[in-house]
Amino acid sequence: MRRSVDERIREWAEKRRLPQSLLESWRRLASDDSAALLGIVEALPIRTGQFTVMFALLEEIAVRDGESLAAILSRAPLRRIVDGDGSGPAKAAALLDALRVLRYPRLEALKRRLSREVGALGLPAGVRVALPPDLSSDELRIELVAHGSRQLAGLIDALSAARDALGRVADALGGADDL
Repeated sequence: MRRSVDERIREWAEKRRLPQSLLESWRRLASDDSAALLGIVEALPIRTGQFTVMFALLEEIAVRDGESLAAILSRAPLRRIVDGDGSGPAKAAALLDALRVLRYPRLEALKRRLSREVGALGLPAGVRVALPPDLSSDELRIELVAHGSRQLAGLIDALSAARDALGRVADALGGADDL
């Protein structure tokens, strides 16, 4: 006997202890949207917190783009993640990352631009410049890895030569947009 979409949603929500308000929001969706979302959570090991974020991102994208959740979830980049190779948890995380990119395209563009700026500095291998994950803070981290004082001096000189450009990157992380 085949269970209905609504029964499967309730079972999944109960197993994951999904908050009642979120379950009700899911069940209020159009049937195609509910079924598409169910297909994702049945295909990937989505945790409750991930589902909460995914649901919010999908609703925001749907409002902004005037598309249904089913249409958004059927987009090729998202389908490639769900249907592709890799572990379930890695695919679930990649799906959330892809939804964040769809929801915040300007943030993703800034991230790419800052990464290009850092890459263009041509810093030596012993200098690692790390942008904050998802640009979630204004903190720019720089790590030096040297084997001896001579190499360290060379790395510091390279860093010093890139001071102004690194300052622009740090300013952009803080909200200034001089890049």
